[in-house]
Amino acid sequence: MDIIKKASFFLLLITVSLPIFGQIIDYIPKRSLNQKSIDRHLNQNKAVVQYLSESLSSIPVIPYQVFAVEYLEDIVIETNHPKISMHELAKIRVNNEDVWIAKDSTIDGTQTLTLPDEKYLSLFPEINVPRRVSKFEINDTSTKEKLNIVASYKNQFNEKQIIEFSSPRLTKKNQQTRTNGSTFNHSKKSVSALLDISHKNLKGINAKVTYENLDYKIRKIFKTVPIKALLQQTQAGFSSGEFTQVMTTENGIHLKRNDSLDERWTFDKEILSTSDSLREISHHYNENSELIKSIIHAENKEVLNINFSAPLPDFNKSFDQVKRNFVVYVNGKGQGIGEITLECDDNHCEILISPLKPRWFKSRPVRIKINKQDGLNEFYSEMINN
Repeated sequence: MDIIKKASFFLLLITVSLPIFGQIIDYIPKRSLNQKSIDRHLNQNKAVVQYLSESLSSIPVIPYQVFAVEYLEDIVIETNHPKISMHELAKIRVNNEDVWIAKDSTIDGTQTLTLPDEKYLSLFPEINVPRRVSKFEINDTSTKEKLNIVASYKNQFNEKQIIEFSSPRLTKKNQQTRTNGSTFNHSKKSVSALLDISHKNLKGINAKVTYENLDYKIRKIFKTVPIKALLQQTQAGFSSGEFTQVMTTENGIHLKRNDSLDERWTFDKEILSTSDSLREISHHYNENSELIKSIIHAENKEVLNINFSAPLPDFNKSFDQVKRNFVVYVNGKGQGIGEITLECDDNHCEILISPLKPRWFKSRPVRIKINKQDGLNEFYSEMINN
């Protein structure tokens, strides 16, 4: 009888508080997709493409932007601040050094990346989010068993923000079986992302955030469960933005973006790739310049792999509309699936990336337009927020 009462109460809660429930389930991760469902998905949309023209270039056109970033330790806190919905203080590895960065999310989902030095502004140019520099004061008294951090910096509202956080360190006991976490509404205008939350701790945590010495209390779910956690996670997927792909040599191109250094790519042995101190991005083609998969490596391991039901067409040629299914692996786990629709004439390409699962991925389709010229391609990618 108790079970029936609990189930009835739960259904009543969903019925009368659907917006609240919608927020609550964002805190409950899903399992990765099973291989049978992935195989079934990739066994569709495999039609052979019929080309209508010859190729315009010996170097393939990059059809989309991908990204991946790994957080070795990710402090997550929500407070009752009237403008900021979530704080993240994350440790990344840059040139064999640990660097703490901050991501503060506003109520509308805009995530602002705060960096401790101007030299880090060029990190992850493919991630199209607001970024700024603020002097970080980090007091790290951590031990092997416990993380103890006090971080002070100016947030995007020019408030002096102090984050105090302590937690037991992540161990094998914190490994998760359900790693496919929600992206909430964070950066919904910038990325179509998937998560792999490999480790999580919710116990023994002390956390406090003050803004100009004003203490907004930690937000609680149903006024009971405080939202504070220590995670290890990888975020990866597709991103919005603009760039120009310029052919510089027989096997080389530059990607030119506003407000960032040119990015050099090399086409060798059917692989178009670029790399820096954080990651290597590579697009793998067959002998017909048709895209087979896209991969990102970081710290000598594969963190992102996008596979298709059949190779994507050569975008240097013209072809009528064709569809392909895709799967996104994050750290080797199938975290998302979707469909991609493509069409090219001699001067333009249009691409629609339509995620299908999970729910938060499905809500972030991506529209891409490419203007093709001799040796130069203009790329425009935008989120279509539902």
